[in-house]
Amino acid sequence: MRATTFKVGTTITNFGILTYAAGGLVGGAALTAFVTASSWLLYTANDYVWDRYSPAPAKQTADQSFDANADVWRTTKKFLTYKPIIGSLKILSIYAYTGSRSVALVYGTATILTNTVVFYVNNLAWDYYDWHASRPLVVAATKP
Repeated sequence: MRATTFKVGTTITNFGILTYAAGGLVGGAALTAFVTASSWLLYTANDYVWDRYSPAPAKQTADQSFDANADVWRTTKKFLTYKPIIGSLKILSIYAYTGSRSVALVYGTATILTNTVVFYVNNLAWDYYDWHASRPLVVAATKP
């Protein structure tokens, strides 16, 4: 679900920017479809690896508050493993379609920046939801 909500947000922003970059709806739709499919796969794989090997801390008690600061840092690390790959792919695909380095750089950078905002909002919202929807981790008492 996290990848789906992220891709809905980025598809909307990418379509607007890439339609302008490609000079029309057909080119914008083609670029958006390619970028969306490739980034969906990369985002899902990246998120899986992070959740598998470095999961978010579990809630320990019912009254424990959500640590937004720690979550922003974890999200930043996730972002830094995802964004360079998809950003490069995005700029290269715009260049391949338009043949213009300046268009690829300007509009590729615009999509990267707008998608960065969507990435953070999406991750923080899902982490906040997961935190409040989860039950506290019950630790069994041990005898001395």
